[in-house]
Amino acid sequence: MGFAVKDGDCYWRSGRIPYRIHRDVRGPRRQRLKTAIARWNQDAPIQFTRRRRHQDDFVEFCFDDENCSSPVGRQGGGQDINCNYASVIEILHEMGHAAGLLHEHQRPDRDQFIKVNTGNIPNDKKDQVVEIREGRQLGNYDTQSQMHYDPTSNSLDQVRNTGEPRYQYRDTSASGRGSRLSEGDTRALEVLYGKDTGDLFWGRHTGFSSGNNAWVQNITWGIATGFEQFPITFGSQGGTGVIYRIDSQGGLRWMRHRSVQTGDDRFATGVNRRIARRWTNLKFAVGADQGVIYTVGNNGDLTWHRHMSAEHGGSDFHPQTATVIDTGWDRFRLVAAGHGGVLYGIEANGTLRWFRHNGFENGTPRWRTGSGRSVGTGWQRFSHLAGCGRTLYAVSSDGDLHWYRHTAAQSGRSEWQDRSGRKIGSGWQIFRHLFSLGRGSLYGVVK
Repeated sequence: MGFAVKDGDCYWRSGRIPYRIHRDVRGPRRQRLKTAIARWNQDAPIQFTRRRRHQDDFVEFCFDDENCSSPVGRQGGGQDINCNYASVIEILHEMGHAAGLLHEHQRPDRDQFIKVNTGNIPNDKKDQVVEIREGRQLGNYDTQSQMHYDPTSNSLDQVRNTGEPRYQYRDTSASGRGSRLSEGDTRALEVLYGKDTGDLFWGRHTGFSSGNNAWVQNITWGIATGFEQFPITFGSQGGTGVIYRIDSQGGLRWMRHRSVQTGDDRFATGVNRRIARRWTNLKFAVGADQGVIYTVGNNGDLTWHRHMSAEHGGSDFHPQTATVIDTGWDRFRLVAAGHGGVLYGIEANGTLRWFRHNGFENGTPRWRTGSGRSVGTGWQRFSHLAGCGRTLYAVSSDGDLHWYRHTAAQSGRSEWQDRSGRKIGSGWQIFRHLFSLGRGSLYGVVK
């Protein structure tokens, strides 16, 4: 599956490797580099992303007439990936080194899978094939890894052109690397940069209104840690980046993500500020817009709250905060909020029900005629539900992310945009909480 450096300090933070491209990398070389970066980002859990000014640790893709190389892992500060006249797969190989991967053919168990013909390798190149004892072995040996030299390659390993293989597969049916990261490469990187319990991850779906499978970034960027200690996490759809967490003592805590659109790990001053007490015995809490929060108690009471100083994290709430506006909501498996008082609930039998709270702004228990009507069936297969205005994101039990857009969200008619229900992602079963802060931004807390 993979072979990696052991030193944890060599791994990159926040699930990304910032990069820039030297001005000397031009023409076809630059195009090959862009192709390699695109392929890597499609296949790997850790992403190469354009460096921003505040990012001190980064790689720079450079051109060197004589060298195709990269340090292994994060070195601290800027570091070069020299591309030479490299092909796309050779660039992928060097990107793997930058991410912390060692040569697969230098694993201590390699002699079980290949026979190295050392006589075909110059003395000054034998360090490229000697076994490494201090690396971190990940899973089974992978002859298809981008980190495995080809048997007769003269481009990567620069061995003598004798016409004979540098090594031979012991399994004659084994095959070498292809044009992309192997499945083993991807799995090894998932182990190295896997999502840890309590990590908060960010992504932004730019196709939130159309259903297109278009993302600024799929949900692979870690932006914060420590969320495992909070039984409930949710966010406000007001566009201000406000995230709420309820601690085990019932304290409501505030934080604001300052980079909702770009995913930078920047937060406003006052992270984890406690703004209220006695938020206990709750089954659900969901954020709408304009600072409105709905909670469902274990007794089924639906309660309205409005945080008047949501953007700044003050402790000011509407005078009618904590007003019970309905009962019987313990019948719902999942609850989500839209805009303007729209709420959705999924019953155990899979019925999706729509509500509109006309007292949205002041907490009066007034409801739009027709509230509670069915607007869908078959929703029992979903384990998570997140509202984003008229858009609903639902995660099935197998981890697939599905997109829906309720075009009649304000009236409650069962009218949905074409392509509603389409799959736009996979692997989302790892999240314990899922919520949106509006306009396609999605946040997940890892189980």
